[in-house]
Amino acid sequence: MDTMVADQIFKVIDSLNLQRVETVLTGIRPEVVQTVVSIGIDFNNLTIKSSLQKAIENLLIRF
Repeated sequence: MDTMVADQIFKVIDSLNLQRVETVLTGIRPEVVQTVVSIGIDFNNLTIKSSLQKAIENLLIRF
């Protein structure tokens, strides 16, 4: 993932947040996370799960 793709993904997430849509990122490989963090993107306000299954399980528990 290059910086342009990462930037576009986070612009979409920011747009969704403005509409009160909670975004959950899933299945991000460690090397992708390292790249994104190295360019200064902050993951602190995002929900991240290791797989789509884990994200759905978390959603079902909440509701």
